[in-house]
Amino acid sequence: MKKLSIALFAAGLLMSAPLVMAHGGHDDVEPIDHMEASTKAQVVLEQLVKTQKLPALWAAAKAKDISPQKSHHGDAVWVVRYVNAEEKDAAKQNLYVILDEVGNTLAVNHDGKF
Repeated sequence: MKKLSIALFAAGLLMSAPLVMAHGGHDDVEPIDHMEASTKAQVVLEQLVKTQKLPALWAAAKAKDISPQKSHHGDAVWVVRYVNAEEKDAAKQNLYVILDEVGNTLAVNHDGKF
């Protein structure tokens, strides 16, 4: 009887574990707007310069185009284009920061592909 009680108690604990481990914050996230896309892309650019993944000459770059687009899967994305005339390599004068509809960074590249 004692072993059965222990087994039932243990089973009860195992079945309640997901409830105990659950937490809030799973609400739907609102899509970002034009201004938020600009702000988030600027933070990404600054972080890339700070971590030296981009040359320091990109630190002063400002967004030229901010446009909502559709990915090849049909998902809404924001494409923020920066232009840096100081970049000697013409193929690298444009930098694209691609964000999903809630502001997560999907890609950063010089060709705008996502």
